[in-house]
Amino acid sequence: MPRSAAAELLDMITARLRRGCPTIPAGLNYRLVALSHARGLAQIWFRTRGCRYRIHGGGCTVCDYGVSDESTPQGLVQSVDAAISKLPFEPRTLVLSASGSFLDPWEVPTDARTEILRLVVQRLPATDFVLETHASTVTSESLGDCLALLGSQRLGIELGLECADPAVLRFCLNKRLTLSSFRRALSLVASFTGVRVTANILVGIPFLSMTESTQCALDAVRWAFLHGVDRCVLFPVNIRPYTLAHWLYSRTPWSPPTLWDLVDVLARLPVSVLDRVDVAWYAPSRQAAPPLSAEVILAPRTCPRCYDGVVTLLTRYADGLSRPAVCVELADFDCDCKAQQAPAGRDPRPLGCRLLKAYEQATLELLGPEVWQNEKDLVARELGVLKTSKNALCWAI
Repeated sequence: MPRSAAAELLDMITARLRRGCPTIPAGLNYRLVALSHARGLAQIWFRTRGCRYRIHGGGCTVCDYGVSDESTPQGLVQSVDAAISKLPFEPRTLVLSASGSFLDPWEVPTDARTEILRLVVQRLPATDFVLETHASTVTSESLGDCLALLGSQRLGIELGLECADPAVLRFCLNKRLTLSSFRRALSLVASFTGVRVTANILVGIPFLSMTESTQCALDAVRWAFLHGVDRCVLFPVNIRPYTLAHWLYSRTPWSPPTLWDLVDVLARLPVSVLDRVDVAWYAPSRQAAPPLSAEVILAPRTCPRCYDGVVTLLTRYADGLSRPAVCVELADFDCDCKAQQAPAGRDPRPLGCRLLKAYEQATLELLGPEVWQNEKDLVARELGVLKTSKNALCWAI
């Protein structure tokens, strides 16, 4: 899709922040990143060359699953085979995640993808499979190939929607995604009977206040279900190194979400959809793993007095145990930190002003004054900020 001046500048900023990020070592070929005995769910990440949007641009502002030397197709298959051998149980559902997109042939060559799917069907004959991928990589050809190996009743596609606001996708997340391209992917999947779609949605998007972010998440869940998504997963933003989210957290008034912010989103969802809305990223992984660029600097927290209790309830929710009742318990959970979750000094300005100020600060610090001088007028127009001699008239999303 066409890139605006503001989006191009955001690419430059995020690319600059990636400098110094270590590559994933060749010996770290896989991780078990999610395990739930209660739900029979497991997730395998395997090392690839990396997300094409991260390598060819700056990538998204919140995540970084790293880059590495290109693996051979056989090496990718061997990584998945080794990961399956480490599973502590045979899952009912296995999520397969590359460093970017499973269905991107630039990242996972078609012959490697075919052999991986043959392998998992052979090793896990009673398991359903979910393939995590970017909406742009969903094609009739890739879906047809997967269905030929797995069958429609065993195949699910997991897509990163993040939010349903085009301006937030472009200017806050630097996400190479339009809602029309997401709808196109949904239509393609719907043409293959029985294939399920999961949409990932963020809580605590950079630049947004938590009031804005909560509404953004709720709107995204509503949009996803209206357009045929089967399940949604809420991901509270974790602060990771070499990301713009980390830079914002350390340099600006923006604050990442707490667990109470995730609880607030759950509390505002209709009870009728809770069985189709999952949660993830709410607590650090219990799995021991070697260091990665994706390791978390700051995960969502509450205060030490209530943290374990809140995580226990969220785990019960994640495991699908009496979700409406768990949401009531979370809403009724009493702790002083719950009322104090909004930090003092949060920037009250409309989003357009916040974006322009943060872009200016990041550009001056990371790219230099000459770049900002060249870009500022066009970026300001695109962000909808109208400058006068003494005042700024700003729009808000």
